[in-house]
Amino acid sequence: MRVEDSLGLPLILFWSCCVGNYCSVFATATEILGVAPAEQSKYSGTFSCLDGSKAALPPVVNDEFCDCADGSDEPGTGACAGQSATLFYCRNEGSTPRQLYASRVGDGICDCCDGSDEASLASRKPSAKCPNNCVELGKREAEAAKRRMEELHAALGKQEEIRKAALAERKVWADEIRQLEEQLPQLEAALEAAKAAANVEREMAVAAEKARGGTGCRWRQTSACSPTGQREPSMDETCDSEISMGNSGFCDCDGDGVKGAEEPGYDCKSTPGTCEEVCPREGGEPDPAATQPEAAAAAAEVEKVEEKPQVSEYAKWMDGASEALGEGDAEVAGALAGQEKPQVSEYAKWMEGAEANAEAVPAPANQAAAESAQKPSEPDASAAPSAIEEEKKAKKLLDENSAKISTLQAKIDVLPEEYMGYATLAGKTLKKKVSEFTYSVEFFKRANQDSTSLGNWKGWTGPRSATFDGGRACWQGPDRLLNVIFSCGLEEELEDVYEPSRCVYEATVKHPGACDPAELEMLRTGSRVVGPKEEL
Repeated sequence: MRVEDSLGLPLILFWSCCVGNYCSVFATATEILGVAPAEQSKYSGTFSCLDGSKAALPPVVNDEFCDCADGSDEPGTGACAGQSATLFYCRNEGSTPRQLYASRVGDGICDCCDGSDEASLASRKPSAKCPNNCVELGKREAEAAKRRMEELHAALGKQEEIRKAALAERKVWADEIRQLEEQLPQLEAALEAAKAAANVEREMAVAAEKARGGTGCRWRQTSACSPTGQREPSMDETCDSEISMGNSGFCDCDGDGVKGAEEPGYDCKSTPGTCEEVCPREGGEPDPAATQPEAAAAAAEVEKVEEKPQVSEYAKWMDGASEALGEGDAEVAGALAGQEKPQVSEYAKWMEGAEANAEAVPAPANQAAAESAQKPSEPDASAAPSAIEEEKKAKKLLDENSAKISTLQAKIDVLPEEYMGYATLAGKTLKKKVSEFTYSVEFFKRANQDSTSLGNWKGWTGPRSATFDGGRACWQGPDRLLNVIFSCGLEEELEDVYEPSRCVYEATVKHPGACDPAELEMLRTGSRVVGPKEEL
């Protein structure tokens, strides 16, 4: 027997058989109010709470009294409001089915177009009966569904184009990384060789400086903008080199390679200019050769050495020129005897030894010649670079290679393959003025509310969600953060931003990458069911 209520909707009839204290409950109707067609079988035969909390209950389904914790005994009434396990199902024939929370059933408000959500109330209060307008609503929904399907079809096509282009670009980046990594061993070996040669040149430079009565003063580069940071020997400079702002290190006045208590150190915010300005020469005089007999004698010895044909220290180390020079001393001395003035090498001038030799040059015939003679000669542009310069060049090439690898890898990591459909957002800034604030979201870098930081890109939190965190701290509160919810759309757009809780912001962004082929399939087949949090 089929029994219908005043809305024409079938209800369920039960009969029970009790033996002692045990009762079995059987359903005689084939359809239960508030239950989806696919779930009807769960209510056939003997009924038990669907969560297993109670078994073999007496006739309790839709009796307006909540017996089961999951609300499964009251699928067609609002008796079990406050839980979300059991939802009311609106059939809405002619329109789109939907689900409601139990709290919206029997509340006097018509939520289902067929009025079934108020059937229990209407059975007690006929004036609360809701009209059935599903056919009229269905026509409007069909038109909207057609437009939505067209938009989805276009957006999904665009998503696929974005994905293909991103995957192709990703392959190019991966190939570049592989090529750069193949170059690393050669670059690292070149740097090690250059370091060895540069260290020899540095030792020779310090020895030559000390031979002139100096202390072996050097600028020692360090990392982390701290004079006590890790040493960076390849960036060391001579005592007279200009140290630019942004470098950290110390002036090694005694040349021992270790920062002494009295040796000045610098962070990236200060500079000594040159170390010779802050490192007094031995005895406190700027020219030890003029005040100290020992230093003067050492300088004289250097001058004698410099009267020989000059070969750069780097060339000696690289080509064995030091041996050749020792074997030909007698011949060289004879050749120099007829020269009017001594020859000074460019390397000796660089080491500050040229000034003493310049005093032996005969006075010029006129003032113009004198001024010209006082100017230091220009370095020979065709001369081979020093070992230190070669070391800097090798380090620069290695650093550039490593930086390129890091940059390319970061581009790959920010968009895993499953998020390739969002690739057009990379480097793009979306803006929206909401109330008195202008919000800007730059993917995949940072987000701002006017000039206030809402955080930096942290990463994806789901197929259609992501987070920016670490923003400016609220007054006596946490750091600001922005959650982004992506919705399907043909064009990229920042739709809305609001603050659901203190210092936590939520933005809605439209993008083709958020479109789901499953939605298109549901619209085509008419299998869509509107959830309790959705709107028709």
